[in-house]
Amino acid sequence: MSGTLERPASPCLKLCQLDEERKMCVSCWRLLSEIAGWGSLSAQAQHTILAKLPARKAEFLAIKQEDVQCAGR
Repeated sequence: MSGTLERPASPCLKLCQLDEERKMCVSCWRLLSEIAGWGSLSAQAQHTILAKLPARKAEFLAIKQEDVQCAGR
C-alpha cells in the first residue's frame, strides 16, 4: 500500500439548492467556496471537507426544525 490518498468523488448530486444566508448548497452541503475550488483542492483537503458534511447537514436541519416550531406557535 502506497499511503497516497486517492481523490474522492465529488459529493455533487446535481440538485443544487443554494442557501444564500449560509453560502451553502443544501443538496451536497458544501460551501460555495468549496464547490468553486473542488477540482484544485488536494485529495486530503477534499476528504476533510467530506468529513464535515454530515455535521453541516445536521446543524442546518436542526435550525430549520427550530424555525418551523417557532412559526407554529
